[in-house]
Amino acid sequence: MIRKFYLENSKGQVFNFNYYSGCLLANITGLGFSYNVSYLKYDHIYNTIKKDEPLGEISFDIIFLDGYLGYQKLIDYLNIETSNLKLYYISNDTKYVYVDFVNLSKSEIAGGHLKSVAILNKKTYWIKEKSFILSFDSSVESGKVYPFSYPFSYSETTGGKSRLKIDGVTKASTLIEITGNVKNPSLNVLKDDEVITSMKLNIIKNNAKIVISSIPNEQYIRSIEGGVENDIYHLQDFEKDNFILLEPTDLTLEFNSGTNNETTFKIFIYEYHLG
Repeated sequence: MIRKFYLENSKGQVFNFNYYSGCLLANITGLGFSYNVSYLKYDHIYNTIKKDEPLGEISFDIIFLDGYLGYQKLIDYLNIETSNLKLYYISNDTKYVYVDFVNLSKSEIAGGHLKSVAILNKKTYWIKEKSFILSFDSSVESGKVYPFSYPFSYSETTGGKSRLKIDGVTKASTLIEITGNVKNPSLNVLKDDEVITSMKLNIIKNNAKIVISSIPNEQYIRSIEGGVENDIYHLQDFEKDNFILLEPTDLTLEFNSGTNNETTFKIFIYEYHLG
């Protein structure tokens, strides 16, 4: 399978590396991982006591088939916005990593084409997205599951419960959207029938749209009305975790809207992988 790479900024604007864009990548390094490991020695045996992943680096050559015109296209793209730049990598699946574009060498002619060396700092693990929609109606015996636009994973849904498997090397972040009528909505996450984390909001509202983000550097609880976002952080049940993180294992999600009307629960899952 041919590997594909492209950049995407926070505005959703994409820069592709392929023949159609006139920019090709070569000599790519840093797609894997490297740990800093500390050991404690007992006689002739070493025990691992600490393992950290340092700030990683990805480097590659960029071949500009259109010469300086292609080089300038990349510069113009980077001038738009680079603070939340994502590098996508598509092979047997799709994943991305947040990066800083820290170096683009002075271009030189190589093999009849313009070439530059780029260096990017990795700011996160490689991220794979899953998502699905659970729709609950008291007039229907079982909850309904609808796939969303990203890859999704579930094995069975019965009533207000959905089973899924989380992969990765650390707890997955979530972004939860609740749409419809709610009366103190709640979510329980169970492992082997035991609740390991939960969320509950103290809010009664019709036609609500509520968003809860557990992404580490962007945690919030908001209500959206007429396109206007309102902070409702204070309406959480502070005895619950509320910012849901999913550990890598088989889990069951149990959602309750608290009403007899149909309510849609949409969850985006961000798994963190080494490579």
